[in-house]
Amino acid sequence: LDTFALAGMRDGRLYYITHSGDEYLRCDSVLYSNGIQGWGTQLLQEEKAIIQIGWKDSANGELFVLTDSVLYSLSTDLHTSSSYNLPLRQGERAIGASFPNQYVGFLLTDSTKRIDTLTADGHDTTILRDTSYIYRSLDGGETWMLALNNIPGLTKMTFVNVRRGFACGANGLIMATNDSGSTWGRTFTRTKQNLHDVRFVNDSVGYAVGDSGTVLQTFNAGRFWRSVPPEPLFMHPTTRYTSIAFPNGHTVYVISQGRGDKSEIKIPASIRMNARHGQQRNTLSVTARPDPSAGPVTFDIRLAGTPQYGEMPELQVCDMSGKSFYTASDFRTLSTNEWSVDADLSFLQPGPYTALVTFGGQDALVKFLIQH
Repeated sequence: LDTFALAGMRDGRLYYITHSGDEYLRCDSVLYSNGIQGWGTQLLQEEKAIIQIGWKDSANGELFVLTDSVLYSLSTDLHTSSSYNLPLRQGERAIGASFPNQYVGFLLTDSTKRIDTLTADGHDTTILRDTSYIYRSLDGGETWMLALNNIPGLTKMTFVNVRRGFACGANGLIMATNDSGSTWGRTFTRTKQNLHDVRFVNDSVGYAVGDSGTVLQTFNAGRFWRSVPPEPLFMHPTTRYTSIAFPNGHTVYVISQGRGDKSEIKIPASIRMNARHGQQRNTLSVTARPDPSAGPVTFDIRLAGTPQYGEMPELQVCDMSGKSFYTASDFRTLSTNEWSVDADLSFLQPGPYTALVTFGGQDALVKFLIQH
């Protein structure tokens, strides 16, 4: 999977492209490498079409595989696996998932309700009500809580990090959240075409694709989108782009059922200059002590990498559903890129909690236990 990019999905089959873009691979189950015989497939425990496959924890080689009713967590060699039932109601099915890290995950579902009724003149008619939901998990997919409901026609969802995510759908809809799905707002797209995929190559640059050859691009983290179709729309009015793939940080593929287009990501010069100045490999981490705790907890935060001055981290304590109970203040600066903060959480009920730290465009999460 390091050498392949997910290009699209149709009829329950996954389509991959190589980095060179000159080869397509298709698998009906899970594509993997056994290290000896090359590439092969591994069937799941149920005979259902795979809807999505992606990274749950790329650093440790953990994948997720999604069907319409079950989420699988797999190692890349498929030696270990586990499955999680999804919180689906009658008529509801899973259509997408996103894991910004191994703990925090988001699930997109769709529910179509059929209503048989009569018109004003007494004729039979049928109304189909399409409603989408987004769920959030803080324990790697074991439990889920509702984060967004009653939005019609959502088709795809992605999270850039644990706080910032996007969902696209009918009539040019792209919704965005900056607080882990607690609140959502609509972005400005200038199109009424149905959108089928949205993905980001980095924190700022993203793409969305849809019907009638629609390809949208953003350079400002999704606040505004502009149209960048591979060809004039009138030349391919029936083209329905369904998927996006980034084999690297400079190339984008947009895929339809009948064609695929490859393009260089042409980032404006001003953004490229800022990106060069800002290139650094920083790793944010947070620990809690003691764990378990009777109430008082000390959080130690560290950013390994280029020193950053003049900023302080943000830390929130949440329960397993994502509800925030406490926001930390009075951070102590221990050294460059190292901080500590004390929190008296004795008012919390006994049980598991999470602390979410945000700093320098990164997020880190730690689980801890309160025991009175």
